[in-house]
Amino acid sequence: VLKPPEEDTPRMGSPWSHPGSMRIDIDGYLDLLEEPEDRHIGLMNLSEVEEVSDQQARRLAQLLRHRDPETRAAAARVAGQLRDRTQQFAPQLAPLLRDSHPSPQLAAMASLAETGSAGAKYSAAVAALLKSRDAEIQASAIEALARMNPEGASAAVLSLSDHPDPRIREAVAKFMAAVDQEIVRRTALGMGTGKL
Repeated sequence: VLKPPEEDTPRMGSPWSHPGSMRIDIDGYLDLLEEPEDRHIGLMNLSEVEEVSDQQARRLAQLLRHRDPETRAAAARVAGQLRDRTQQFAPQLAPLLRDSHPSPQLAAMASLAETGSAGAKYSAAVAALLKSRDAEIQASAIEALARMNPEGASAAVLSLSDHPDPRIREAVAKFMAAVDQEIVRRTALGMGTGKL
């Protein structure tokens, strides 16, 4: 559901071309991703968008390199929902996995996971985040790996099955439930545990 800004008259640069209009101005919403007080409006309305023009894709790629970490994270979330273009953005999303701020890392993992097995070439970078000190990042990495490259990451993920943080253990359990049980069995046997 598209929602106009709460004010009665559009602000200068508002994505709404006419008061009461329900036409989306993708360029305007991309601009709002840079505005901390209006970012949520841009994200909410861009969540309805599945396709962008080449020019808008270039603008989104610029936002993935923005100086503000929340703008980078917002752009990564948008890139992950663009069905036909998510794979195109993968090379620009991958550097965000090494971002110094957690929100771009989390958004990049989620968006790369949207590429499924096509994102497998980035699974090593995602797997490196299993060593993060941030449990949310670790759990998100496990979830992303289940969609990207479960076989290549299964040993690293299964090694966290007795992690002290319940969020990590829960993510490992979901990983095991989501992937082919033959992969889990071979990995467990290869790790020498023989336990499932």
